[in-house]
Amino acid sequence: MKKIPVVSPVLFWACFFLFGLTLCQTTPVAAAGGYRIHYRHCSIETATNRSISVVSSTGRHSSVKIQHVRRIPAWVVFNGAGVSMNAPGGTLYMTESASIPMVSIYPNLNTFYTEAPVDYLGCSGLVEHVIVNRTFIGVIESSSAFRSLKLMAQENSALSEYAVTLVAIYGVTPRPPMPIQTSGVILERLAVLNTPLSYVKVATKKCRTREPLLDKTFASLGGMGSVTPAEQASGTTIIQMAGIEKIQALGANIAPTQFFCSSTVPSIRATAVRIKGQSVGGTVGLIRGFLPASEFGASNFGTIYGQVGVCAVFWAGPASGPASLFHQGTIQEIATHPRKGLLFGTAHVKPTNEIRFVPKGHPLFTVCDDPGAH
Repeated sequence: MKKIPVVSPVLFWACFFLFGLTLCQTTPVAAAGGYRIHYRHCSIETATNRSISVVSSTGRHSSVKIQHVRRIPAWVVFNGAGVSMNAPGGTLYMTESASIPMVSIYPNLNTFYTEAPVDYLGCSGLVEHVIVNRTFIGVIESSSAFRSLKLMAQENSALSEYAVTLVAIYGVTPRPPMPIQTSGVILERLAVLNTPLSYVKVATKKCRTREPLLDKTFASLGGMGSVTPAEQASGTTIIQMAGIEKIQALGANIAPTQFFCSSTVPSIRATAVRIKGQSVGGTVGLIRGFLPASEFGASNFGTIYGQVGVCAVFWAGPASGPASLFHQGTIQEIATHPRKGLLFGTAHVKPTNEIRFVPKGHPLFTVCDDPGAH
């Protein structure tokens, strides 16, 4: 009979430890997720608080793209701020955090794209395109208009999560009117003072989640003005612009407390959509304490349509701003759903203006054409 050698317990555990150590050294450890930053035809700098500055650029194709990655390569070494130290040229990695405090763009840049949340984006150069995907920027401030501004977020509004953005653009930009398009984003405040807009389109976004304890579908609420519960209750939201061709809301409300445009607004339109069996959006204006709480001022208005309702005060013909309103302008049409919609408010127009109402009966909506009544 062959004799089986007996291994001492000490030798056994020593071998087991060495074997396990070898496995640990050769098996790659799953890396955490984070952000990969590609920058082309430009140079960037990072601060100790993880803020990013674009300090120079060359060429028409300059770009900064911040993309979310599920796994950062294991060979990447980070400094104390969570910024990579050994990435190849044109690339940086950042560990995942709540947000990037600030992105400053000093030179001209073709495209800024981000999938990372940013608290503040400041642009002193001429930036062509700003694209925000699956997240949002808290404040966007620029000395010149963009060729396009596109914001797309995925916040679960059923959990009181909202993508709220404030946009301010100051300078005169020699380019075609700028479009603004948002999805799942609340454009809470907007000031575009010296350059016209082609359109502002806002929408509520239907999203899906893989979280096991949450509903598979949820809505990321969109809109303009006072849309979140806190702002609806007591907030002040101001929308100001030099000119615009169209304002459109899909599954969202257009509800600033103050709106002013120094030229004619041809179209304001809000329509509702159904998400998870509920109607969302479709209102122009805001009601507080059983009274309209939104004021809209423009030289003239074309069509104002809210599928669920139009609940606001309209001043047609402001001379210089919201503080000096006169009955000098016209409104072509104020409309809602002919059977289910609500018209509630007042239209201040010049004496010869005849507004087309849908429905024709509107007992809660009055027309004032007497400048001496104020």
